[in-house]
Amino acid sequence: MIITFGMNNKLKSSILFVFLLLFFSDFGSAQEKFVEGSNRFKIGGLGYVSLGYSFNLGNSLEKNLEKTFLLNSSLPSFGYNIGGGGYFLFERKFIVSGNGFGLNFQNVINKSNEMSFGGGGGGFSFGYIAYNRYDWMIFPSIGFGGMAVNMNIRNTADSLIYFGDFEIPIRTETEFNFSQSYLDIGVSAHKLIRIGNTIEKANGISFGLSVGYIAGLGEHQWQQNGTEVNGLNPSKYNSFYIKMSIGGGWFLVR
Repeated sequence: MIITFGMNNKLKSSILFVFLLLFFSDFGSAQEKFVEGSNRFKIGGLGYVSLGYSFNLGNSLEKNLEKTFLLNSSLPSFGYNIGGGGYFLFERKFIVSGNGFGLNFQNVINKSNEMSFGGGGGGFSFGYIAYNRYDWMIFPSIGFGGMAVNMNIRNTADSLIYFGDFEIPIRTETEFNFSQSYLDIGVSAHKLIRIGNTIEKANGISFGLSVGYIAGLGEHQWQQNGTEVNGLNPSKYNSFYIKMSIGGGWFLVR
């Protein structure tokens, strides 16, 4: 099943652009206001939902589609991801997190078929706080997870078409997929807008921004209903991503 999102592309892009502009403006303001000795988060956590871009559907997929005469134009260079997760901070310096996400790339219409692409997965990561002041946390992280990549091919021709050695009948839609494990290497920044505030506690709304790279581990064969499709090159999913997030957090402060 392909994961799809309700908002159109222009609306998604506008939301991301406005968020990035406000996010970096606020960070600059915080830098100007910071004075040494202000409170820093010691322990606590936050949960969030996210929306962003994923770049690069995969050269191996494009080569397989060209090899089986199914692709007349380039695959989309970026798609949208939506997800959520949470972070736990301890000892002011260390972050443990878990997350899940879904992917949706633009459909491709060819002479003999229509294709849609998506997927999803999740994992966990560990980070080290590089910046913790004036309600901001910035940290690099490295994580591990698993995901599935899905592709639907609909035969719109007047004859059979093939993906590898798999036969797709006339006017029929068939789903192919593969699963993989991956490394997630990234950098995240989160700002807490305080609602409740005492000498020892801080809680409020969290805004975040993450950039990184998902690197697929190993190579995998496309499958249809659990059976490997022969005649294709092994594939894996690699991509850069950028995503914004909104959520809530609660922390003890120094």
